[in-house]
Amino acid sequence: MTRNFRMYSTLRLLPLFWLVASCSSILHSAETETGLPLSWVTLGPNGSVVVRHLTREASCPVLKTESKEIPLQARIGHDDRPEFEIRICETLLDRSTRSAEINGQSLVLPKADPVRIVIIGDTGCRVKTKKGTPDWIQNCSNPEAWPFRKISEAAALLNPDLVIHTGDYLYRESACPGGAKGCESFPSGDTFASWNADFFSPARALLTRAPWIFVRGNHESCTRAGEGFFRLLDPGPFNPVCIEEPEPFLVTFPSIRFAVLDTSLKAVRPERIRALKPLKLSSDVLLSHRPLWGEETSEHLGPVPGAKLVFSGHWHLFYLSAFEDGRATQVVVGNSGTELIKNPRQTPTGTEIDGTRLKESTLIPGFGFTVLERSGGHWELQARDVTGQVKMRKKVRLTPSL
Repeated sequence: MTRNFRMYSTLRLLPLFWLVASCSSILHSAETETGLPLSWVTLGPNGSVVVRHLTREASCPVLKTESKEIPLQARIGHDDRPEFEIRICETLLDRSTRSAEINGQSLVLPKADPVRIVIIGDTGCRVKTKKGTPDWIQNCSNPEAWPFRKISEAAALLNPDLVIHTGDYLYRESACPGGAKGCESFPSGDTFASWNADFFSPARALLTRAPWIFVRGNHESCTRAGEGFFRLLDPGPFNPVCIEEPEPFLVTFPSIRFAVLDTSLKAVRPERIRALKPLKLSSDVLLSHRPLWGEETSEHLGPVPGAKLVFSGHWHLFYLSAFEDGRATQVVVGNSGTELIKNPRQTPTGTEIDGTRLKESTLIPGFGFTVLERSGGHWELQARDVTGQVKMRKKVRLTPSL
């Protein structure tokens, strides 16, 4: 009787066990789908190394280095925006820190001098309507139509020392219109759910593989997704007031320096170029979301003193331009996920642009990313496709600035 009672009791408890196990599985699945917790490293002004951590927990965790424990602090003191329903934690690290981990997960810290740098840009899945009707709808469910996750994973396999994003992270601006394919049930607008779907989830493999430099795009302007950018990605202290044109800053290494210029507001103007003067550029790399020289530029800019190479995005393609007057070579990397420009036109060499002539013009069709790799006394620029296969190589000489 006792044995039968125990068996009966066990059988009665099995549905409860299955229910608890099922709930646990559902909760775990939900946490996995949101991609949280998530930690990464951002490089910012004045040599700052910022550790950022996203979680749904009520408090921030502790970061452990080789010598001490550092409690992460909430980036935003109180939750005043329900559309960003997560906790954003952060701390600054000393550049000399050799190891760091959060909850047993190691962080990839900056190397003293990077050798392999990955550059991506314009990565989000475009969902946009005009007056309620489809204007530009990308199939976010199809990895061939929106290959950002594939690009992130291919780039991560290269074990880069640094990743640069040239801007435009959030493209899911509008709710999916009825009848449209590939965006059903996806979030939209400047919310964490949209940022997670468009950037954090597909970028995870690459985001956790190396430190990043984030360039703000026009999709992250104050009238679009600026709130999300300053909450989630900007390396500086959080400011509840959206800044339209922050001051440029330098990220410095012994063999290469990056000047980050915010051009999210409008086409590059001469006053934005003059804002670079305090940085005292000298054979450095300029990062600007909008290209400096091309058809979109209406005002004469001329060369940028001290800039040897310019990386930008905004145009949805890979395009390299070199000029007869010796100004910086311009490399547009805007082909990392957002629907590409249809039938792009390659500007012929000899074309007059901004008071000089085009000496070299290279357009690489298709989705992909770019690598800048140091070898001996020069750097090699590599245009790669979705799988990481090299489509173009070009040597670039950058004289160390320091």
